[in-house]
Amino acid sequence: MKKVDRQNPKELKQAFKSKQPFVIKNSGVNLEGVSIDFLRKHFSDYKTHTFNPECTSETMRLGRMLEKVLKGGKYRLRSEPGLGKRLRRFFDQDFLDKLRLNQSSMLDHLLWLGGKNHTVFLSTPGCEMTKHCHITSGFIMQVDGKKTWYISNESFYETKFRRLYPYVFLTEKNKKREYKVTLEPGDLLYIPSYWFHYTESDEVNFSFNFFFGEKAWVYLRGFRRPFFLYDLFTKQLGLLQLVLSPAIEYGFGDKPLWEKTKTAAELAYLERCDYS
Repeated sequence: MKKVDRQNPKELKQAFKSKQPFVIKNSGVNLEGVSIDFLRKHFSDYKTHTFNPECTSETMRLGRMLEKVLKGGKYRLRSEPGLGKRLRRFFDQDFLDKLRLNQSSMLDHLLWLGGKNHTVFLSTPGCEMTKHCHITSGFIMQVDGKKTWYISNESFYETKFRRLYPYVFLTEKNKKREYKVTLEPGDLLYIPSYWFHYTESDEVNFSFNFFFGEKAWVYLRGFRRPFFLYDLFTKQLGLLQLVLSPAIEYGFGDKPLWEKTKTAAELAYLERCDYS
């Protein structure tokens, strides 16, 4: 995967315009040294939605969750926009805006309206993720610990269970076809819209993510077009849930809920991927 120098504006611009994934090592966007210890010190009372070891959504104070995590508990945050919004000011948003060429789209305004531009993820050893893609692009800033990402460009016609999640597409993992990159604290990853990705964690790790929309022409050209048209004509409700719903279940599922509503084949697929 391409690595881009933060100090080279021309290279940054070309990399973003290519709509290919890239990594900036030591990006410098974490202005205040945010870390898991930082969260414990300043946000312990924040009430968050977490997945517990039984893959069930549970609400608890962040400090309590981190205590369980640091004792080896498999608790994880799967996109937490409320906390992401609070952490936004500790990251170099000016650089992120310049990195995406100060562009904005209708999707950006909808994400802002729903408070979904900024989210955080916290994973523990053994956590996996389904291989998925979605309409939003993202800058993933690794804050604490390491996480391994697998990324690939797949055909719309290779996807499966297209209606399983409200607003994402799924496909099978195939590491022979995927970029592999391990993010370390300070690294920034750009994942363009409709590129498939999933993660694996060998240690406790934490990331801050900025999601945004691309210009209309990006969605209407090349491999993205069938994904976008499918979203546009069949997943309008799911996209609204992405933007407006405060509930984590709309994004990443909850095992008891899935067991009531999904087929045996869908459940087997989800279980292989940690219900996330």
